[in-house]
Amino acid sequence: MVSQMNFKKVKISEECVGCGICESVCPVNNLLEDGTEFDPDKAELAIKVTNGEAVVDEEVCLTCGTCTFNCPISAISAEYEPTAS
Repeated sequence: MVSQMNFKKVKISEECVGCGICESVCPVNNLLEDGTEFDPDKAELAIKVTNGEAVVDEEVCLTCGTCTFNCPISAISAEYEPTAS
């Protein structure tokens, strides 16, 4: 029997170089950026580069995994937990 896994949260490793690809592909960030009065310094982004590394806001992040698949150096990973049966 194969157990199902739920995506729990995004983890950023110390290898992150702050390239910003994760920030640009995030669907939450893209929805916010479509607004007419978008201010990246005030917006509640799901993931953003701060001081040279990516930071995830777990309150805003949808845990869709888009950033994990697009990180060119695999510095972003998904943490999973088994689903209750």
